[in-house]
Amino acid sequence: MAIAFRSIGALAFLALAGCAAVDGMPSPVMTVQQTDAMVAQYRPDDAIRQMGNIDPTDIGGRNTFRNRVIGAYLFAIDARYFEFQRGLSRTGKVSHLGFDALTLALTGAGSIFDNAASELAAVATATGGARASFDRELFADKTLPILVSLMDSRRLRVRAEIVRGMSEPEGGYTLEEAFSDLMRYEAAGTIDGALADAAEAAGENAKAAKYDFTKAKDLCVVDATTNAKADALMRELEQLEKDAQADSSVAVAKRKSIQDAATALGIAAPTPPTDPTTALNMLALVRDELELQCSSNAVDAFRAKLKSAGVPLS
Repeated sequence: MAIAFRSIGALAFLALAGCAAVDGMPSPVMTVQQTDAMVAQYRPDDAIRQMGNIDPTDIGGRNTFRNRVIGAYLFAIDARYFEFQRGLSRTGKVSHLGFDALTLALTGAGSIFDNAASELAAVATATGGARASFDRELFADKTLPILVSLMDSRRLRVRAEIVRGMSEPEGGYTLEEAFSDLMRYEAAGTIDGALADAAEAAGENAKAAKYDFTKAKDLCVVDATTNAKADALMRELEQLEKDAQADSSVAVAKRKSIQDAATALGIAAPTPPTDPTTALNMLALVRDELELQCSSNAVDAFRAKLKSAGVPLS
């Protein structure tokens, strides 16, 4: 039995060790060590001091130096992010292949060493469970690629701001501002930040769904009579603004009636509209209220409310 388990141990070691070189990404051309060496000559305090030694009238020189510093840091941040992504990819693939190979080794050996079959089966089951637990822990199957995509999006947004800044004169985008943005760029490539974005997006989707559900509850199907009455009432209200535009001598009075209609419906209208755009916007709010009336009697009551507020309707 001891020989059997030593053999299984060797199989397990080989199965896992054989996967150590598995990687889902190619080796980088520019390593983290190389990019670190690039930024070593541009430590923030040193770079700002060097910028101070460049003549303020030398706009071209100052721009070139600023952009050279920013470029070095972008290289370094990108190199570290690539290494981070590569680690995530390697971790997931090695765990999958390693656990799969180990499970196959254990279950296969169970058929060879009859006396150890039950023990090996139990170990194989535990190994399979370990892989499932690993997947859940690191989101290896589905969630991790989504988070990586979110991180990439966050980084691109900040990088676009930095690139725009590099096209501006140094006086409009200083080295100090660039260092601040570079810190944001580096922070954008984190799983915590991606999770925060995902949570925010989920919250916005929930709000949108709730809004759509609320609107759905308010919808009503009206018959032809109700629809005709609502259209006729809206045409009378819109005629007020048409009259105002056609005859300046009645414009104030007509638009005051539009304000009265809005106020009667509880719409905030502290002053009468003074131009066509404001008047039409106010009428649109009145229309929104009218569209909520789902029966002929409701439209009649709506008209009566406006007339009682002094709106000149038939």
